[in-house]
Amino acid sequence: MDTTGTNSTTKYHFWLEQSAALARQGFDVELANLGLPAFQDQVNKQSKNISDARRLTNTCIQTLLANEKKTGLPNLKIQAQAVVKDNYQSWKRILGIYPLVVLPAAWGIKSHQKKSLNAHKKTGSPERISSATTIYQPQPGTFLSSDEPGKILAEASDNPLSLPMLSPRDQQRLLQHYAPVWLIHRKGAADDIGTMSWSPDGSLPLVETDGATVYTRVSYTRYKEKILLQLNYVIWFPERPLTSTLDLLGGYLDGINWRVTLDDNGQILMQDTMHNCGCYHMFYPGSRLQTKTPPDRLAEIAFVPQFSPDLKNGERNHVHITHTSHYIIGLETKVMPP
Repeated sequence: MDTTGTNSTTKYHFWLEQSAALARQGFDVELANLGLPAFQDQVNKQSKNISDARRLTNTCIQTLLANEKKTGLPNLKIQAQAVVKDNYQSWKRILGIYPLVVLPAAWGIKSHQKKSLNAHKKTGSPERISSATTIYQPQPGTFLSSDEPGKILAEASDNPLSLPMLSPRDQQRLLQHYAPVWLIHRKGAADDIGTMSWSPDGSLPLVETDGATVYTRVSYTRYKEKILLQLNYVIWFPERPLTSTLDLLGGYLDGINWRVTLDDNGQILMQDTMHNCGCYHMFYPGSRLQTKTPPDRLAEIAFVPQFSPDLKNGERNHVHITHTSHYIIGLETKVMPP
């Protein structure tokens, strides 16, 4: 956060208020989870119920916020030194024979990336769509005009930090406008998009496939001193089926997060995706971006299987997903019916 300039106090107070709002949101989630059957015994042991806990938490947040505003701006020297260190420890990397392990790991990564590149090259070929392909698409009539995304973001960013703070209505409008079409190359029930739920005793999450749900949320990133909006679309599968007894990747639950980063004019700057476990992160830059040469052959770089096609009026991104592993194997744009 830049706390320099004539409006530094205003920026700092605004930043504090947003931090307090995030803290309140996080506590509300934790308190809501306490209502689950598996945690009910813990709640009953407390002298206060959940409603009292929420009220006391909000009071504490407001008190801390008011006190922090009175202290003025943070010490800039301390702020400059507030750097999060990585968790790498050289002696552990040496004892863990890192120089030897990195070679087969790099080979495995490069091999997977090569297969992914070859799969993406087939995007748009007729054989990609068959009777076994399940298509999930947004409701029709949810497009915005070409200039509306930019207008929405300009209005939402009218605050001391130029942070895109969308109203619930505008957030939903942008999420619907850029929502992708999912094309699942289905082989079985494990390839059906479902809805998250709980086991009967409330102890385990599960995916029910009698109805498909795409979960959405917004996030933010910094690019060239600007705060940009990101639209996230998350889907879940019941499992990644084991392909053999030695399969180390299969298991219970699987899912994908597709993320769309918009520039300050509301146009797509970058798209990226990863599985919900944090693996298989891939980037689809817009046509205004360029890739860089990796620093060395063993470096694990941002993997770019293809660039994002330019999205024209009336078009949606179509994301191709293979069966079983649920790897993304292609991205294309197509005109949607009105």
